[in-house]
Amino acid sequence: MLTLPSSDANWHELLSAQRDPEHADLATRLIVGHLRQSVRLDTVSLNAALEELYHYHTIADAAERDRLLHRDPFFGRKHRPFEVQNLLLSVPETLNLINTGVFTVIAGPDELLATLPCGNWIGGTTAYIMPPKGHAETQGRLMCSVLQGADCRIAVLAQDDVSHITDGRYESGFTYLLLPGLSKVLRKYALQAPGIPGLFDQPLFGWVTGVHMSEVGDRVPRVFDGRTSSPHENAAVVLYVKLPLGSTVNIDLVNPYTQGRGPDIVFPETGFSGGACMIDGRPANFAQYTADEGIDTSMPLVANYAGALINVSIRAVNTARGYVQFFAPVVAGERYRVAEPRPDYERCITACARSLDRPELALICRCILNHLNPALASADTAGFVGPVTFGEIAYILLNQTFVVLNGEGRGGHIN
Repeated sequence: MLTLPSSDANWHELLSAQRDPEHADLATRLIVGHLRQSVRLDTVSLNAALEELYHYHTIADAAERDRLLHRDPFFGRKHRPFEVQNLLLSVPETLNLINTGVFTVIAGPDELLATLPCGNWIGGTTAYIMPPKGHAETQGRLMCSVLQGADCRIAVLAQDDVSHITDGRYESGFTYLLLPGLSKVLRKYALQAPGIPGLFDQPLFGWVTGVHMSEVGDRVPRVFDGRTSSPHENAAVVLYVKLPLGSTVNIDLVNPYTQGRGPDIVFPETGFSGGACMIDGRPANFAQYTADEGIDTSMPLVANYAGALINVSIRAVNTARGYVQFFAPVVAGERYRVAEPRPDYERCITACARSLDRPELALICRCILNHLNPALASADTAGFVGPVTFGEIAYILLNQTFVVLNGEGRGGHIN
């Protein structure tokens, strides 16, 4: 396929929001949304943004180049570059698995992860899993996602090094990232990720570790470097996965919410808290607005990134001091609306599963806030298996979302 020159009008149409990229994957929508916002805030010139988008297009795979500019709803079907086994195992069974030397991502309670021997694994704390049907606490077992047939390497990134996450990846592959919940390294990654050079060039998937809800504030979420069986409270642990050249993995995003019919909410600064804002173009205070309007704060704020709906969950409202805390950063100048539930959430999960031959072999994570919502917790999860988390990572930090990484070389569903 011919690559259009950077001066072509198609690029300007995308960045000026005259149209969204049709049938594009999540990475494409996020980078277009990020560049649009950078141009609006004048942190990047239009010409520089055009060049960055053009560069992304030139390194994207052929199918994604078609989706970006030519609106072709092509979803490739390629061989599976590696096999995943999602297993719910006892500690002795997990020990035997580690001793085989296979690379594994392990999720479960801190006290169980701390008993495991050194090996080719990374781990994160959680008290909840999503089995093929329903939801459960771990009950003394560990969720093991085994990456069979994949060459990998493990790294630990300190708070000051997390912006270099792309440095360690393979020429062809993807990155699996674990971040401790409520940590400084999580905050730093969330704030810096959209601007990390090359972040969207390869799939980056992961989740935020947590604890049992009854232990929030008493126990600290942690990640584990299996090479040394060492826990970390303020560092990222990363599994870089190598894939054969030409192989493709995709990240699918299923959001149980959509933008509501309320006013646009725009914050002047990027951060994990906010008060002063513009609501429908008028100066306001968001904390006071939630009180005056009786806003259900279990509903996230939702922004539209070139067709991808991205949530920011509300952590706490302090009306007396006039600010609201969030579980992910609000972005300066971005237009948010209070969410409303989408009635077709279960259908969207089913559609995502049906696009795959073996959904039970995908890597997934689902937010604890949706797990605690009775209406969402009862939804059929269509055979997907994985951890329930304190946040999801699909390139950037997400909240209240269902994220799937599949190795079938197809997908790109954004619901």
